[in-house]
Amino acid sequence: MASIGTRKKIITAMRFSQEECVQRVLKIYDAAPEFDRERAGLPLEAFILAAGVNPNELIGAVIMAFRTMQAQKSGLMALKHHPRVLEKTIWFGQFRDGFRDRQMLHQAVGFLPSPKGGGSSSSINLNFSQPEKAPEAVNEDGMTAPDINEVFPMISDRLPAWQEARQKALKEKD
Repeated sequence: MASIGTRKKIITAMRFSQEECVQRVLKIYDAAPEFDRERAGLPLEAFILAAGVNPNELIGAVIMAFRTMQAQKSGLMALKHHPRVLEKTIWFGQFRDGFRDRQMLHQAVGFLPSPKGGGSSSSINLNFSQPEKAPEAVNEDGMTAPDINEVFPMISDRLPAWQEARQKALKEKD
């Protein structure tokens, strides 16, 4: 697991996982005295052996946890920079060659339909229907909150479409 990063990074990534094997290792790791964890030089493998988990299963779970953690970091970066990127998209869309920027903006807000499966469509979405309401979760106090996946959707779900649009734009440019 050293190729993922330092012990601290691996443990941090493991905290993003609910897998039983990961939770068993974290329980042993967190219960150990700080001296044993940090200064005595006990390898992470010692905690894995003490937890009695399958190392291959644990590695897979850690990789998936690391992926989730990195996807969330990417989502936060995109949210942070989105206003500036949108501002530039609008600015470039005002030029004669900015048709892709204009098209992307109109599709993003629903004035134009998004292509399904890479093909073109001739319908126009006027957005006259009622907006969909996000599913609500009720907490212990009876208060409702939006679903966290609706508030912070996984960016990885949109990456294939972005890549396809980028490749198509590059082909048309040539």
